Amino acid sequence: MTDPDLQEILDQLTAQCGCYEQMLALNAQHALTGDTSQLAQFASDKAALMTRIEVHDERLLPFKRDWPSLRTSLTPDWIEKLQAKMDDLRAALKGLIDGENELLAQFTSRKQQLKGEFDALAKARKVPTAYRQAGGGTSQHFDETK
Repeated sequence: MTDPDLQEILDQLTAQCGCYEQMLALNAQHALTGDTSQLAQFASDKAALMTRIEVHDERLLPFKRDWPSLRTSLTPDWIEKLQAKMDDLRAALKGLIDGENELLAQFTSRKQQLKGEFDALAKARKVPTAYRQAGGGTSQHFDETK
């Protein structure tokens, strides 16, 4: 394997790692604000980053297929460089998974909170209707128009 090929692998891994770090920052920003009105933009930004990650992954595919044989031809210097980048990538992925789990917990909590609020609102709207249907709607004692 040539040094330009190895540099291409390193560049693609670095670019992937950068995308994961951007996604981590995006998750952190959303977690800080908790702004659900921006969910569509948040999802769109994440989808764009995933598309970029997929492009980098496709560029790495030929190297991944031949990795067992390629690895045997690497110099210790390249092994160290690639291993360090893979460690960075693993750390970014772990942080991303942890962040996704936190966001899921926040969304689930917010969903439950909203469900409770909607249930209370629905119940509050049923009370006047039930009261009117039971004959308690208007009374001559309280109706100032009669």
